[in-house]
Amino acid sequence: MPVRMLTEKFYMVEDLVDILPLSKQTIQVYIRTGILPGRRIGKFYYVSQASLKEFLKGRDERKIEEDKRKKRI
Repeated sequence: MPVRMLTEKFYMVEDLVDILPLSKQTIQVYIRTGILPGRRIGKFYYVSQASLKEFLKGRDERKIEEDKRKKRI
């Protein structure tokens, strides 16, 4: 369940496991490496709703490009 801080929603890693087809460890690695922009506050990682949308949008665009390349071959 997202947490609201100020005016924005944030998701904890456990929330993202239910939303994304990724493991908890993969999500944590994505956050630490910057693939999925997020913040560590205390001992928990949080990802804003806006960052999640951008991450998903980028994945969709990359998949479209990969499909286009496969069709050209």
